[in-house]
Amino acid sequence: MLQQAPVDLVQVPGAGRGLAAAQPLLQGTAVHTEKPMLCYPSTKHTGKVCHHCLTPLADANHMLAQSKFCSSTCKQDAVSAYHSVESVLDLSPLLKYCQHYEERFPLLVAKAACMHLSQSFLPGERSQSNSTTNSGAAGIPQGDVWQDYRFLTFARIPPPAPPPWVETHAQLQTAITAFVKQQASQLSEWQHRLLTSAAAELDLEWYTSMLARLHINSFRVDGVLMAGQQHGLSLADMASAAVTGQQHSSLGTAVYLLGSLFNHSCSPNLDVTFPANNSTAEFVAARDIDISEQLSISYIDATMSYASRQQQLEWAYGFRCTCDLCTEEIPQQKPI
Repeated sequence: MLQQAPVDLVQVPGAGRGLAAAQPLLQGTAVHTEKPMLCYPSTKHTGKVCHHCLTPLADANHMLAQSKFCSSTCKQDAVSAYHSVESVLDLSPLLKYCQHYEERFPLLVAKAACMHLSQSFLPGERSQSNSTTNSGAAGIPQGDVWQDYRFLTFARIPPPAPPPWVETHAQLQTAITAFVKQQASQLSEWQHRLLTSAAAELDLEWYTSMLARLHINSFRVDGVLMAGQQHGLSLADMASAAVTGQQHSSLGTAVYLLGSLFNHSCSPNLDVTFPANNSTAEFVAARDIDISEQLSISYIDATMSYASRQQQLEWAYGFRCTCDLCTEEIPQQKPI
């Protein structure tokens, strides 16, 4: 995937891995475009966006029919990757929990679990494993969550696991256990052994490891929801909605392999955009960038005050920012 973008993987003192410009980049250059290796709709918009790519569903007929997908292609890709399992699992207790507490990460992990179970006993159903070198539609790169999630940085969570994590894992585990038992009469003995083995890998340790990564590597996918839409959003519609605030909100949450390697700056040189109004992310140069300059995005609302930015970064990501903007804005201590 690195070969497809004008970036180099570098070690950044005090920040671990990062990405730097492999060539001079002009303002407005699309530095990298990537499909998510994992995404899930906002619980506030269930039935209003595609379950697979987060595209707003075209019109009310989709919602009335309770369709989950924006196209036959998305439906086919979802079924081959995870939905053949997901549609059978009883995830309603987990969904209700996430809706009540406004949680999003347990549902992302549940989808990842469905991917793993689906691939374990239906390898022929999955068209191609999305490795780090695989490209999705239109040649857009896409990572594979099961193979690649270990490359993501993670929050260090000392044992025991937080009680909410234990509770949501138990809900997921109950659904998986019931599914495995149900499949015993429908699969060959060999297939059922593969499924049972795969389910055993989805233990609390794996679940905690996934959540520890998703908490600091997920992106909020911002887009525009417009009622009565028939054939997708025109650029004029999107611009008008963005200005007026018409149904502009989070379509869902997504995780990207290469995108997760961009470090934070409160004065970033890249903007994160979603030009197709779905989960495909585009990282665009916010200004001219020199060769070998570290590439950065903002993890938070950079318009907040210095104190608010530092507080949010330390709480959510475990570090205090020392970017150029923060260095300039450090409150000067008055002499005693």
